[in-house]
Amino acid sequence: MKYTISEIGKIVNASKTIIFSDDDIRRIYIDTRQISIPEHALFIAIETNKNDGHQYINEAYQKGIRHFIITRLQDDFIYADANYILVNNAVDALQNLAHHHRQRFQIPVIGITGSNGKTIVKEWLYFLLKDKYNICRSPKSFNSQIGVPLSVLNLNETHQLAIFEAGISLPREMSVLEKIIQPDVAVLTHFGTAHSEGFENDKQKLNEKLKLFKRSKINIIQRYHNDYLQSQSFPKNFICISEQEKDDVVIKQVVKTKQHSQITLKIKKDEYTFQIPFLDDASVKNAITCFVCVYYLDKNYVNEIIAKLEQLPVVSLRLEVLKGRFQSSIIADYYNSDIDSFETALSYLKQHASHEKKMIILSDFEEMKDAENVYHKAIQIIHQQEISHLILIGEQWQKFLYLIKIPTHHFLTTADCIENISSLTHLFFNTLILVKGARKYELEKILEYLELKTHDTFLEVHIPALWHNLNYYKNLIGKNVRMMCMLKASGYGSGSIEMAYALQKFGVDYIAVAYTDEGVELKQANISLPVMVMLPEKNSFKDIIQYRLEPEIYSFDIFKAFLDELSKQGIQQYPIHLKLDTGMHRLGFLPNETDELIQWLSHTNLIAVKSIFSHLAASESDEHKEYTLQQIELFRQLSQRIEQALAYKVIKHICNSAAISRFPQAHLDMVRIGIGMYGISDNEEEQKRLQNVLHLKTKISQIKHLKKGSSVGYSRAAILDRDSKTAVIPIGYADGFSRKLGNRRFQVKYKDKWIDTIGNVCMDMTILDVTNVDVNVGDEIIIFDSYEDIKRMSDTCGTI
Repeated sequence: MKYTISEIGKIVNASKTIIFSDDDIRRIYIDTRQISIPEHALFIAIETNKNDGHQYINEAYQKGIRHFIITRLQDDFIYADANYILVNNAVDALQNLAHHHRQRFQIPVIGITGSNGKTIVKEWLYFLLKDKYNICRSPKSFNSQIGVPLSVLNLNETHQLAIFEAGISLPREMSVLEKIIQPDVAVLTHFGTAHSEGFENDKQKLNEKLKLFKRSKINIIQRYHNDYLQSQSFPKNFICISEQEKDDVVIKQVVKTKQHSQITLKIKKDEYTFQIPFLDDASVKNAITCFVCVYYLDKNYVNEIIAKLEQLPVVSLRLEVLKGRFQSSIIADYYNSDIDSFETALSYLKQHASHEKKMIILSDFEEMKDAENVYHKAIQIIHQQEISHLILIGEQWQKFLYLIKIPTHHFLTTADCIENISSLTHLFFNTLILVKGARKYELEKILEYLELKTHDTFLEVHIPALWHNLNYYKNLIGKNVRMMCMLKASGYGSGSIEMAYALQKFGVDYIAVAYTDEGVELKQANISLPVMVMLPEKNSFKDIIQYRLEPEIYSFDIFKAFLDELSKQGIQQYPIHLKLDTGMHRLGFLPNETDELIQWLSHTNLIAVKSIFSHLAASESDEHKEYTLQQIELFRQLSQRIEQALAYKVIKHICNSAAISRFPQAHLDMVRIGIGMYGISDNEEEQKRLQNVLHLKTKISQIKHLKKGSSVGYSRAAILDRDSKTAVIPIGYADGFSRKLGNRRFQVKYKDKWIDTIGNVCMDMTILDVTNVDVNVGDEIIIFDSYEDIKRMSDTCGTI
C-alpha cells in the first residue's frame, strides 16, 4: 500500500488531521511489539475492552513512528514532528482504508469462512497454487474484524491472486468483512459448534456466514459428513460437496492406509483420485475443499496439483507439542473449546503414540444452546479413547461427572486446579497430556507448571520443513523404495526421540543410530520402527537383543561374537544387517571376504539377514562420479551373490542423501537419508527445493557500554577502537559454537541486522558488538535459521 497522510484522512473520514509532513504510508502497525521498520509506517491506536492503543503512542514514537490514527487528542502523546489523523472509531477507520484499498485490484480473490479449517484450507491452497500465481494471503489466522483489513492492506500490484479468511462470532460482522474482501470465490469449510454463543441458533449463524457469498461468482459448501448442512437447501449456483449423489461434487470413496488417505471424487462427469499424507477426517475434508476450489478456479490446473496433494504440508496452528516435566509430553490447544475442535485434538492425540499413558485436561465447552447433547457426545468420544485419567475444569462438567467411567479429578476453576496440581504429580509421569480448553480458562497457567523449562539457548526443529524434505525425497524414489533415516549423534543434535516420533508419524521404514544406547533410548520411548545399530559393541549385545535392535555386522570378529551371544540365549533367526566395503574403506567386509562370509551365513540359523548395504565414498562429487559408479556395480555383484546363497530376498541399499538425486539407478530397495532431511545438500538445484529444519536461537544476557581501548574477553583478544556497546549471549564452544567463530569472524542476526562476534568465544558465552543496534536484555538472537547461515558457519569452521 502507498497513500499520503492527507489521502488517508479523506478515505477514513477523519474529523481532524494534524499534518507535520504529508508523507507516504506503506505499512501499518497496531502493536508496538511488532514495530520493525518505523519509516513510512502508520500506528493505529485501537481501543478494545481489554486494552487501549493510546497507551502505547509514546512507545511507538520512541521506536521511530511519526504517523498515528487516534480517537482523542492528549498532550502527553502529541509531538510536534508527528502526523495525527483523528477519527471517531479506529477500527472503522482501518476497515474503511482496507475497503478502499481492495477496490484498486481486479485479481481473483478467494474468501474462506467456516467453524474450523479456515487457516488450513488457506495455507493448502497457497501451497497448491503458489507456483502458478503470486499470492497475497492472510498471515497466520488473521480473520477478525481487525485481522481481515490488515490482511487486505497487504495487496500490491505484483499479486495475481488473493486468499483471505473471514471469522465471525456475532451477527452483522460478516457484512463488514464481505465488503472488505469482496470474494470472487467463497468457501464454507465446515459448519459446527465453534463460536455459537453469539447466535440464537444454527440457522442464524449459517445465514451470517453465507453473507460472505453475497457477490461471489463461485460458491463452495463443504457438507461431507455434516448432517445439519445436508438438511439445508442452497441456491442452485452453490457447489455442494458431500457423499450424496444429488450434490455437485460427490465423494465416492476414502481409503486410509498406513501413511495416506486415497480420495476418489466425481465432479460433473469427471472422476478424480488423489492421495494426501494425512489420515484424520478433518484433513480429508479440507483437502477435498482445496481440490474443488482449484477445479472451479482453473480446471486446466487440476492435473498439476494432484501430485502436489501428496506433499501437503503440516500447518502449524494452535496445537503445539511441548516437552513436559516428569518425562511427559504436552499437546497444548487452549484457544477455543467446541466439540469439533475437541474431536480434532483427540485425533491428534491418538496419532501421537509417544507414551503408554494418555491424559486429558479439559475445560468446560463454550456456551451453546444444546449443551447437554454436546457433553454427552464428548463423554462418549472420551470413552472410545484409551485415556488413563481426566482432569476437568468448570461448573458445567460438574453436572455430568456421574456419566464418566474413567478416573477423574474435577475443579471448578483453573485456580483451584493449580492450587492442587502438585498432589497429582504421580499422574503425569511418562504420560502424553492433551490440554484443551477455551481461552477464558487460561489453561496456559497449568502449562507453566507442566512444561519443562528450557535454556535461553535453544534449537528449534521445524517438523513441517522436515516432512517437506522427506516428501521431496519420497517423490524421487517412488512408492516401492523404502526409506531409512539416520539419527546418529542425537539426530544430528536435534533430539533423537523427538525426531523419531516425527519420522514414525511420517511413515519412514527404518531408523539407524550409531550406538546401542541410542537405540535403547528410542525403544524405551515406545518407538515401534525397526532400529539398525551401526556400531554394535560386544558388551552391548545383551541390550541389543533385549530391545530387539538390529545390529550392523561389518567384520568376522563382530559376527562371531554376536553368534556366540545368540547361541547362549538360544535365539534363532535374529535380524542383522550386513555391511560391505566397496570402496569407502572404513567398516565392512571386503570383496575378497565374500566367499568366507557366504560360508558363515550358510552354516547358521541363528541370524536372518534383513539387509545388505554399502557406503558411497564420494557420491556428491562430479570428479569422482566414475568411482561411485564402480562402487554401485561392485555392490550389485556382491549383494546378488550373497542373496543367491541365502536363498531368500533381502533389502539392498547403498544410496545416501547425496546419491538419491544423482544416481537414481542405485535406489534399489531402500535409501538412507541423513543430512538431506534437515534441508542440506551439496547440489545447488536440489538445495533450492529443500527447506531448512533447524533454527538455533539464544537471548541476550547482559549489555555493557565500554570505552575506547577496553579489552573484551579472554586473552584480551579484542581491543576496542571506539566507545562501544557489547552484549553477552549464553552459547559457547561447549555448546558447539566453535572458537573459530569469535573475533568478528562470524555474524549473528537480530531481526534484519547482522551483528559481529567480538573477542574469543568462551566455554558457555560469546560476546557481540551491538554498538549500532538497538537491543535489550532478553532480545532474541538468531545464530542460524537458514541454509546460508549454516554454510557460512561451516565454512568459517572448515567443516561440514
